[in-house]
Amino acid sequence: MNVKIKHILCAVLLFCAYTTTHAMNYISPQSPEIGYMGRFNTTNSEEFTCSFPASSIFLYSNSKKVTVQLLDYPMEEGRPNYIAIIVNDTVYKEFPLIPGQSEYTIANFSNEAFRMIQVCKRTESLIGTIGFKGFGIDKNATTKPVQLPGKKILFIGNSITCGYGNEATNATDSFTAHTENAYMSYAAIAARELNAQYHLIAYSGKGIYRNWADTVFDIETMPKVFHKTLAFDTCNSWNHTQYVPSLIVINLGTNDFSPPLGANKDLYITRFTEFLQTVSQLYANAPIVCVNSQMLQEPQRSDQITWIQESIAVLKNNSIFFCKLSMQGTVGYGADWHPNIAQNKVNAKELVGFCKEMGW
Repeated sequence: MNVKIKHILCAVLLFCAYTTTHAMNYISPQSPEIGYMGRFNTTNSEEFTCSFPASSIFLYSNSKKVTVQLLDYPMEEGRPNYIAIIVNDTVYKEFPLIPGQSEYTIANFSNEAFRMIQVCKRTESLIGTIGFKGFGIDKNATTKPVQLPGKKILFIGNSITCGYGNEATNATDSFTAHTENAYMSYAAIAARELNAQYHLIAYSGKGIYRNWADTVFDIETMPKVFHKTLAFDTCNSWNHTQYVPSLIVINLGTNDFSPPLGANKDLYITRFTEFLQTVSQLYANAPIVCVNSQMLQEPQRSDQITWIQESIAVLKNNSIFFCKLSMQGTVGYGADWHPNIAQNKVNAKELVGFCKEMGW
């Protein structure tokens, strides 16, 4: 009997030791220890949600093990959102969210060095929304305040800015969620090179006055989506004072040229001028850089460049600029004839050079 009791006690002690060793401290979404980049709906203090590409959550900790609680709300069954985990500015792992799963182990380090951990939504609103419910760290671990760069860039765009299909290897490849990587879009690459925070307010297929292949105008175009916290949420408008950029980059217009109608010059210039006016009034101290589409071919490419420049001229605003980006093709294509990562790197370099020349 004594031997049996001894075995039971040993088993209990071992179980307690195991659970103590692997117990985690929970850090809730509203904790000041967490940093955010991108638009998040924070009305539910237990779960912050985001939809726009490259929306990110940051933690600076010395925990060996780190877990994150994420919920997936995909637009289509079987097409999950994808997440990138970046540790000290290096991609550590990438994975799709799993239906019904809420907790993911995102790091198992060998030592207790402090590391900056970024949880980045690779996919855009077209794929869906994700919910963030907190981090888990070791019981004996500590955190430090997240320090994001002081400079802030706001990118407004379409599929190009989302990184649509940029990990595909051929132009004829169909788009899938796992080939979209907003972290490697030209916008995100350029922002990191400029040591700036970035918001990518972008959605595939959106235009200035008409979306891809639409025959009806001004229906949920980017100038309307721009004011939302989540792309499909009509109840919560974005508070533009929450993120005041020091630079704005706009890459819109590709979809206005789409079939069957093509682009109308007067409508294009009118709507683009109106949108530039809206953005410049919201962020009066931020220069705006308008860039042309990397995807349009001639004569549409030249038309768009001319129309952008004419729109800028209408406003007579010395803080609105035009940066010409090179056309894709020389370094391959991504899915559906979109820029691949190599092309995104080329255009990021062009944009960075332009921004540095203007003294930013």
